[in-house]
Amino acid sequence: MKKLIALLIVLALLITPLSVLAIGYLPPLNTEIAQTVYDSTPGYGAATACEGTLYCGQTFTTITAFSLAEIKVRPFKHNNTGTYTVNLMIYACVGGLPSGTSIYNQTYGDIGIPSDSTTPLHSYDLTTPVNLSAGQQYAFVFSAPVASTSNYLAFKGIGDTPTDNYIDGNCIDSLNAGATWETIHNDMAFVLLSQPSMSVLTLGSTVTPSHVNLSGEVNFIGLETTSKCYFQYGATTSYGNDTLINAVDISTPSTIFHTDITNIPLSTTFHYRAVAVPGSGAPNVYGADKVFLVPEYPVLTIDSIDDITYTSASVTVSISDLGYGDSAVDAKLLYSTTGVFSDTISGQFYEINASLGAPQSYQILLSPLSEGTTYNLKLEIRGMESGNYSYSAVKSFRTRNSTQPGFINDLINWLAEHGIVGSGIWWLLCIGLMIGVWLIPPIRQEYKIIGVVLDVLILGTFIAFVLLDFWIIVLLAILAAVVIVAVIVKKAGG
Repeated sequence: MKKLIALLIVLALLITPLSVLAIGYLPPLNTEIAQTVYDSTPGYGAATACEGTLYCGQTFTTITAFSLAEIKVRPFKHNNTGTYTVNLMIYACVGGLPSGTSIYNQTYGDIGIPSDSTTPLHSYDLTTPVNLSAGQQYAFVFSAPVASTSNYLAFKGIGDTPTDNYIDGNCIDSLNAGATWETIHNDMAFVLLSQPSMSVLTLGSTVTPSHVNLSGEVNFIGLETTSKCYFQYGATTSYGNDTLINAVDISTPSTIFHTDITNIPLSTTFHYRAVAVPGSGAPNVYGADKVFLVPEYPVLTIDSIDDITYTSASVTVSISDLGYGDSAVDAKLLYSTTGVFSDTISGQFYEINASLGAPQSYQILLSPLSEGTTYNLKLEIRGMESGNYSYSAVKSFRTRNSTQPGFINDLINWLAEHGIVGSGIWWLLCIGLMIGVWLIPPIRQEYKIIGVVLDVLILGTFIAFVLLDFWIIVLLAILAAVVIVAVIVKKAGG
C-alpha cells in the first residue's frame, strides 16, 4: 500500500500542474531614378540650343520600368532677352534617335527660366506621368518656336570639358523641326524623376496601457507589383526605431496595415511615420510625421460587489485622477457571462457619468441579471479626444439561485468573486482529498471499498461544484452514505 500511495503522490504531482494549466497625409515627392546623372556645377558652355525649327534634346536608356513624372535640365536665355514658350516632347528611340512613337507633348511658359549661364536646375513637371519600359532608349526634346538665332534657349552640358558625357545616351538636335536628327558633343545636364509607384499614409494610433497600435495605408499608383511596409518611431523626427516589416497585399489598390509597439515610457510624446518598401528596388516612400502620447493612466478599481440578489447586484468602483489631457472621458462598467466584453452592445455595459479631476467613487446597480449566473466585470475609461483606453482588473460574481440554500449561494458567490470556481485550485484540492482518504489506516487496511466510494464521492462533488449544481452534491452524498453504511453493517455481521 505504501508503494501505491507513493505512486499516487507522484501522479498527483505530475497531474496537478497540467490540470491548472488546462484550466494627416502629404502628397509623395517624385523620386530620382538611379540611372540619371548630372554635374551640379556649371558645365562646359552650352551643350545645345533651340530656336525656331532648331530642336534639341537628350536620349537616355532606362534600367528599370518607371513612371516618368518630372525632367530637370539647366536652360538659360541666351543674350538675356525675349519671352517665349517652350515645348517638351518625349519619344521612343529607333536607332538611337527620337524617330519612334511620340508619347508626350506639352507647351510650357518661360516663367522661371534663368537669363544667364549660371543657371540652376529647372523643373518641367509632366502633366501626366509617362510609363517607360525597362532597358529601352527614349529621348526628351525641346523646341522654342518663337525664339531666334540672336535670342535662343540654351542648355548647359555635363562636366567641365567637351569630353564629359553620359554613356547611355547622346545629346541630339534637329535643324528641320524633327524631320532628321544628329548626335552632337557634350551631353545635356539632366535629371529624370519618377512618380512613386505607391503612396503611403500615416494613419492614427491607439494607445493602451500595454501597447500602442500604429496604422498606415499604402496605395499603389504606378507599376509596382510587390511591397513591404513598416513604421519608424522615436522621441524626435529622427525616429531611431523601426517596427517589424509587414508584407502587404497588393491585390487591391489600397491596403491598411497595423503594427503594435510595447514598452513605451509613460508621459512621453513619440513621433512616428509609415514607410513603404517597393519590391522593384525603387527608393522607400514615406508617410507624413505624426505623434502619439503615452499618458499616465488612471487607476481603475472594482472595490466591492454587494447586495447580490437573483436578478441584480450593487457594484462600487473607484477611478483615480483621469489624466490623459482630455476635456471629457467615456467611462463604462462592462459585464459579461463570458470572457468577452463589449462597450457597444446594449445590456453588456453600464454608462458612468465620470467627472474629470480628483479620484471619484461610484455605486452602480446592475439590473436585470439572469438568476444563478456568473458575471465577469471590467471597468473601462476612454479619453474622448486622445482615444486612449484604460481598464481595471476583471472581477466576478454569481447571482443567487432560488433552488439552492442561502449558505450555498453565499459560498459560491465568495468563490466566484475570488476567481476560484472552475480554476485549477479545485483540481489540486480534489486530488489531495482523494489521496488523503487512503492515509486513514482503517480504510487502507480493512475498508478499501469505503475508500473507493469516498474517492468517487470527492470526484463527483468536484464535478458537481464546477457545474454549480447543489442538488447533485446532495444526491452523491446520500448514495455514498448508503454504500458506506451497507459496507459497515456487512462487516459487523460477518
